[in-house]
Amino acid sequence: MKKLKQWWQKADWTVIITSLIMGIVVTGLAAKLAFISRVMMVGILLLIVNSLLSIWLGKRSVNRSWGMLLWFPGAFLIGAYNFAPRYMWPFALVYLGISYLTWSMTRAD
Repeated sequence: MKKLKQWWQKADWTVIITSLIMGIVVTGLAAKLAFISRVMMVGILLLIVNSLLSIWLGKRSVNRSWGMLLWFPGAFLIGAYNFAPRYMWPFALVYLGISYLTWSMTRAD
């Protein structure tokens, strides 16, 4: 119980909430809204916006444990699994890789 309480107090809630919103809500909206084409969704949302979010996540989590890096790829995988086509699922691994690379390259160790 103590470990859970410590994690609860140390958690970066900005990262968690942003990851859940961008991973589940925005992915679901982009997949279901009729005026957003698949090309626009893949080109703008997947490649540009989510990659920039992964970079931001890696930089923001520099002083935290690597576990914070799992929030966005996990939330995106849930959103893509429920709302989007199958070809979007592997993007979760791409976002995890981008976040991890940013996190590991900006650490002072």
